[in-house]
Amino acid sequence: MSAPFDLFSGAAAPSGTESAAILRFIRRGGFRPGQRLPTELEVARELELTRQKVREGFRELETLGVVRARQGSGRTLLDRRHHSLPALLAPSFDHSPWDVLDALRIRRVLEVGFVPNAVTTIDDDGIQRMREAVTEMRSLALSGSAFTAADRAFHVALFESLDSILLNGLIAAFWDMYRAVDGTDLHHRDPPAAILAQHAAILAAVEVGDAAAAQRLMDEHFEDSVETLRDFAMRNPTWPAQAAG
Repeated sequence: MSAPFDLFSGAAAPSGTESAAILRFIRRGGFRPGQRLPTELEVARELELTRQKVREGFRELETLGVVRARQGSGRTLLDRRHHSLPALLAPSFDHSPWDVLDALRIRRVLEVGFVPNAVTTIDDDGIQRMREAVTEMRSLALSGSAFTAADRAFHVALFESLDSILLNGLIAAFWDMYRAVDGTDLHHRDPPAAILAQHAAILAAVEVGDAAAAQRLMDEHFEDSVETLRDFAMRNPTWPAQAAG
């Protein structure tokens, strides 16, 4: 049986599983929510899989709220309102730019809201890792390279001090979604030097324990990503985030 979807591993519906193959088949076929899907036998023939494997893949998608099965009427594709949280966040699902923007807004609320707690609990090791991330970002910016990984390390170092598996898992899932478009198709409004300066300012506030300043700076820092992604979504409303992965 195919491996279960894991919200926080970033490996949901990995390439090669039956559920992933069925999803790709659905996308290629241009099926819309509410439409009846082909039978197990038809899908099995198309994908060159056994009927049992196709059934297992469909069951996984049913668990995720992507597909609904009704006896006597086959299976129907569902819209995002029915999707489970793993399906909504899994980077291996095709997400529209608006979906990624929605996730980014939620991430912004979470991170900005938890900044004061993080500032009061972060230890010297966490601050040092934030410094190292800023140093790496500066080096990459000078060479004209993207620094998405170092940016992520900066945020991880700040919030790991809260020791919240759920919070850190959600932030990681949001990052995985955002990574699908950032650095490939997005053209940030702020230049790299300005983004670097934002991180350096947040770090300085954390170092002196100024929670209010760190929170305000973090909120301002998100503005560029939100506006940049909104611009991209308006230009490319049907672009699948998976295509950039």
